Amino acid sequence: MNPPETPSSLQTLTRDQQAQIAEWIEKSGMQSACDKAREQFKINATLEEMGDFHAWHHVARHLARAVEMARWVRETISKSPEYKLEDDTVSLVSQVTFEMQALTKQDEDLFIDLRKLRQKDRDLELETRKLAIHEGKAKGAEVDPEEEAARKMTREDRERRLREIFGLKP
Repeated sequence: MNPPETPSSLQTLTRDQQAQIAEWIEKSGMQSACDKAREQFKINATLEEMGDFHAWHHVARHLARAVEMARWVRETISKSPEYKLEDDTVSLVSQVTFEMQALTKQDEDLFIDLRKLRQKDRDLELETRKLAIHEGKAKGAEVDPEEEAARKMTREDRERRLREIFGLKP
């Protein structure tokens, strides 16, 4: 499910103004939020636009928290000399931290969405690895002449060569 798009007139508002509109919607309803937005921010939003905004703002708020959480985890880990983690590991730690926060707040929809996102990340990583393997095989078609000669050796030649390498008597 794709997040709804926010109407352009509401996109131009600051985060604080968007948070204010979301609060008005939750406390007073859509019509009241439309009226207050018109009065305070000079924005003529329809009820449909306000509904789309509310759905978008809910998703955007969670994503903003995730970004802030990831930034905090990255900064905390980078300041600690005992942690020498790669970027992928730090990202995973950030994601797990945010999932735990979603569980703590009992936001099951967010938790499930985060788990799906992590699975998509894993699927993408697997596909990337498969592609690298296939590319490696394609490069392998351009075999080094010495490797090609080694492959064409008879069993007796191979045994003789191994005996030479390990200093064994024939």
